[in-house]
Amino acid sequence: MSTARVALDLTAPSEWHASLRASGPDLTEFAHLKLAHEAQELAAEPAAERMDRRAGQRSHRAKDRDQQGAHLGAHAGRNMAAQKAIDPAQLHVLRHSLGIDDAGHGTQYRNYYCASVANDPCEALVALGLMSAGHFINEGASRCRYYHVTDEGKAVVAEHKPPEPVLTRSQKRYRDWLKADMGITFGEYLRCHAGERS
Repeated sequence: MSTARVALDLTAPSEWHASLRASGPDLTEFAHLKLAHEAQELAAEPAAERMDRRAGQRSHRAKDRDQQGAHLGAHAGRNMAAQKAIDPAQLHVLRHSLGIDDAGHGTQYRNYYCASVANDPCEALVALGLMSAGHFINEGASRCRYYHVTDEGKAVVAEHKPPEPVLTRSQKRYRDWLKADMGITFGEYLRCHAGERS
């Protein structure tokens, strides 16, 4: 493969393409040729057109930033409204819908809550955008409806997660025994690990 540079008239793309094919697949050479060609095109562009094009690009970027800011502001406004308006009973409903206990522990293994239409705690959460209404089940006085937690509702649950409790050494040992699941009693576990407790 030749490493010598080829002098080209870059205004004719067919010529530099042909030269590139003749010189082999040297990607560095291709990059140099492409950059030189683009620089020549920019130099040939009248200054007034170049300034108009750049102003258009700036206004387009500014419009995108404004739209993003408006979207983020609306989202933040909804979240702030949800944080102010949510009470512990509603937070309990959101957590229960996701399979999380009131201490914020557990894995989100589901996303539904079935409530009686006659006594419905979820309509206020739907109005806040934290839940969405699903389908009805049953008929008559026992008519119920399913509700599902939205992404905003999940964010509110995550924001309201209480801090992890500080455990004593005994509580930590008990949790270690539960995690170990060795098929022995807690007392046997303590005797097996007596040397580690010092």
